[in-house]
Amino acid sequence: MNVSKLVPLLAIFAGIMWGSVGVFVRFLTAGGLDNGTIVCTRMFVSAFVMGLFMLIKDRSLFRFPKKAIPVMLIGSIIGSAYMNVMYNISILQLHLALSSVLLGMFALWAIFLGAFFFKEKITKRKNFCVCIALFGVLLVSGALEQTDISNVTLAGVAIGLTAALMYAINGVTTRVMGNWGMSALTINFWYFLIAAASLLPFCHWDQVANFVAASPLTSIAWLISQSLVCAIIPYVLFTIALNNMDIGLASTLELIEPAAGMTFGFLLFGETPSLLMMAGVVVVIIALAMTYRSPRKTNLT
Repeated sequence: MNVSKLVPLLAIFAGIMWGSVGVFVRFLTAGGLDNGTIVCTRMFVSAFVMGLFMLIKDRSLFRFPKKAIPVMLIGSIIGSAYMNVMYNISILQLHLALSSVLLGMFALWAIFLGAFFFKEKITKRKNFCVCIALFGVLLVSGALEQTDISNVTLAGVAIGLTAALMYAINGVTTRVMGNWGMSALTINFWYFLIAAASLLPFCHWDQVANFVAASPLTSIAWLISQSLVCAIIPYVLFTIALNNMDIGLASTLELIEPAAGMTFGFLLFGETPSLLMMAGVVVVIIALAMTYRSPRKTNLT
């Protein structure tokens, strides 16, 4: 099998795994952890687990060129840590459904940033695929079924779009460092560590201590599982995808995340989706299939 055909699957698998974030957030929130603490501990545990693996595998993986420092800081702090903060603010300003749709706009940002930084072509087919995927995300989110628009503000929409731009910036910085020959492990270890350090003002370690003390083995298992499923594995997969295909197409494939989240909600929490939401899943899958047909950045016309 042509290896290049497997690359888009990495972005899809990453999206599916990110779609499980809600499962972990619900359990950890029930355990007494607030949102800032959840994100910060996810990053710290991810850095610890990945760093331990790198120590055993190859210590040279910790090294990076000095020119990568500013790019790494931008990607980890702006594109990762505070992207989550901005997204959380948009949720408070808007409906959760609308916030998720606005975050999905990062795929469009990625197309334009890819053209600017990497000279990737903006084609009709590429734009069509991402627009179809975003329409599916809109259906899955349930935003069209929201009747109360009283809390929709211009500031909230602007914050949501800014979070999407910050998400796309993460992809650009990752791609830049990949082009410099840095491995996915190196990039993401430093991303996690720097992001965790920048989130310290939002982390309440007393909550973590109480959570672990209540049931040590189970709590530690959840914290490690959250890091593996929601950070380490998907970020590494998506990094590899970004370094081997068009950034706009990789971002479009990652838009399966909301559909995956809806599916997890149905399977694990008995949340019954509406007909429009189920139709949205079908639309997203169609868009992904169309995108998958021409995964390589040099093949899309």
